[in-house]
Amino acid sequence: MEVLNNPVLKNIDLTNKVEIKENEHQNKVKRNDILFNTSSETPEEVATSTVVDVNQNNLYLNSFCFGFRPNVQFSNYYIGYYLRSNHFRSRVFCLAQGISRYNISKKSLIKLKLSLPKLEEQDKISRIFNQIELLLTLYERKLKLLSQVKKYFLDNLFTEKEYPNLRFKGFTDAWEQRKLGQVGKTQSGVGFPNEEQGGLEGIPFFKVSDMNNPGNEYEMVNANNYVKDDQLARKKWHPIKSVPAVIFAKVGAAIMLNRKRLVTRPFLIDNNSMAYIFDDSWDINFGKNIFETINLPRYAQVGALPSYNGSDIQGIKIFLPRKNEQSKIGIFIMTINEIITLYENKQQHLTKIKKTLLNTMFI
Repeated sequence: MEVLNNPVLKNIDLTNKVEIKENEHQNKVKRNDILFNTSSETPEEVATSTVVDVNQNNLYLNSFCFGFRPNVQFSNYYIGYYLRSNHFRSRVFCLAQGISRYNISKKSLIKLKLSLPKLEEQDKISRIFNQIELLLTLYERKLKLLSQVKKYFLDNLFTEKEYPNLRFKGFTDAWEQRKLGQVGKTQSGVGFPNEEQGGLEGIPFFKVSDMNNPGNEYEMVNANNYVKDDQLARKKWHPIKSVPAVIFAKVGAAIMLNRKRLVTRPFLIDNNSMAYIFDDSWDINFGKNIFETINLPRYAQVGALPSYNGSDIQGIKIFLPRKNEQSKIGIFIMTINEIITLYENKQQHLTKIKKTLLNTMFI
């Protein structure tokens, strides 16, 4: 895993130890060595490499890797990224052999030719990728910290008691216990044959599989199918118009993933889905965070396939503050979410830049 996860290996996990007998021959790893994994379940990962950039005594190569010791000077970061570029990996991919597990021949690998600039240019290219990696690490740390901050506030603002652990100034009233069925309702989806699903306009038709699409979890922007109004009228199906609502899986393994989407416009859902429709007791930013803290799978009925009934969901007990306090809490958590999204977008943008550079700077 250290080889797979690091183009350049600067830190080594020294917790893995093995006893080596005096008469036993093992290959030591030295700084500037290039390590390749010998096999993988996918051809794309065969001969993934790392460049060792650390001096460490008594460091040995395991049997899942083989090493290459250069006899010319490289910039470690340059060669580390070069060996992971599309230019190089596309040639390695062709050498992978196998069916259920893929292997590569060392003799074939070392015959591959490298196109290398002068060491000075290697160093300049390396500095670019070093800066990108440092920024990506920074964003990853910030996202981890922000997630911890968000979890702290969710755990202390949304509690199963009349008085939560944290309150905004000026709010002292006890929260009232309610069942979800008292402040909203559930509605199941309908079966809709594939051939009768419409084109790219009309009423959004949301499938359980759409839960896996990337995008904003708080607004349905990823429905892959639309149903035209004339089809709805002919089938006497009515979209859910009382929005906002939360959609989640109603039956099957998808229940255990506990994924939910909030929608703010009329929609249809398939027969494997269920919607909880908020009434006017809710501030919507507060409501979607309540659902983020509810562990829905614990309310599923166990059987051949886990499932929910509407009564299962409507019977869930929550504590609800007055609407003005809901609004205060909802805006606060929304602000944290916006900051998280900002850093996620920066991280994704920088990752795309890195990928583009990998594909264009190494030829």
